[in-house]
Amino acid sequence: MRLRKAVSQADRLLLSTASKKWRATRPPSTDAIEERAAIISETCPAPYADTFTRLNHQKPMALSDARWSRALDDAGRFLDDWGAEAAAMHWSAGELFDLPREGRPGGIVWRLKGERVDALGADHVRLSDGRVIARAS
Repeated sequence: MRLRKAVSQADRLLLSTASKKWRATRPPSTDAIEERAAIISETCPAPYADTFTRLNHQKPMALSDARWSRALDDAGRFLDDWGAEAAAMHWSAGELFDLPREGRPGGIVWRLKGERVDALGADHVRLSDGRVIARAS
């Protein structure tokens, strides 16, 4: 909850100074990304901080607002609950955050779809709904 709460506070600050339309059409500034990175780095495991920062800062063009928002929430919960363990097991930022494209499902956070992770192993993730997501080999 720490990471999700810090990011939510940063979002409120960004939205109070700029409209969603402005944020969606402007490329992220280096200063804004660095500010977000500083907030995220306080609680996010180092191997994931840069990727999570960038994902938080700008919505990928091919994704709906709802899907992006869901993935951000799922990612924050995953990192709060399992980030340190995932880093210890050498899960890469790509394995967690890669965007879904060209028929590929993307990283773990895109596949959670609101479900909590019940267990994390070196080669799989087990979700609260019983699904098991195998680590790509």
